[in-house]
Amino acid sequence: MMIDIDDGVMKVRVQDEEVSFNLWEAMKDPKDKGVCFKMDAIEEAILDV
Repeated sequence: MMIDIDDGVMKVRVQDEEVSFNLWEAMKDPKDKGVCFKMDAIEEAILDV
C-alpha cells in the first residue's frame, strides 16, 4: 500500500488499484438529515477495560 499526497490529491495505491481523493473539496451534507453517521470505535475501548 502506498499513500501519495500531491497538489491536494491523496492517492492510495494497493497492488494494481488506485483511488484518488481531492482534499480541497468541501464535504457535502447528506440530503436525508434523519440519517446519522458514526464510527464504531467504542467497542474496542470497552474490550480493553
